[in-house]
Amino acid sequence: MNADEFSDKLLQLMPDLSEMLESRHTPKHCERIRASFAVPRVKDNSVGIQDPLLDLVTNFDVSKLEIGPVRFDLTYASDYRPSNRSIMFAKDDADYLVIDNHTREIALLDSQSDGFVIGYCAKDGAHFLDALLEMARRTRVHYPIDLHNLPVIDHCENARACASKAGGDKYLWFYQTALGCDKNE
Repeated sequence: MNADEFSDKLLQLMPDLSEMLESRHTPKHCERIRASFAVPRVKDNSVGIQDPLLDLVTNFDVSKLEIGPVRFDLTYASDYRPSNRSIMFAKDDADYLVIDNHTREIALLDSQSDGFVIGYCAKDGAHFLDALLEMARRTRVHYPIDLHNLPVIDHCENARACASKAGGDKYLWFYQTALGCDKNE
């Protein structure tokens, strides 16, 4: 999947604004939720970035994109201590999501240390985008239209599905944490 497909599929996950307004949420709340799933392209990929995740964070407006604990607003990028080992592209709560320059794996770095890898999140940028779409699809219920008919959520099943999209069980811990899976479920 490329960045344009990710952007299109992400927005398709959201209900129409008119349907959201019927839920008795305020228009401002509905617009804010929809804006967090809208990532329009703002620049052409003129330099030919091959990695869809790098294309997304370089050439799209991701300033409001938030899926689960993953926030793409890079106004806090100055906090990150860059290195030749990785490229920061988002945050997960207080820690940094990075692309490892050598392996292309997506890793979570501790923000309080000098590059300590807490763990890995996906095989590469394309797999991470697939996993994020799965997370968004499965957590859309957090933006419910009908508050009285919420489905029962199996967070551990959702985490397993996201890890599968990310590249396998090696990445399961990240999605278990992100989705609130109690491993005893």
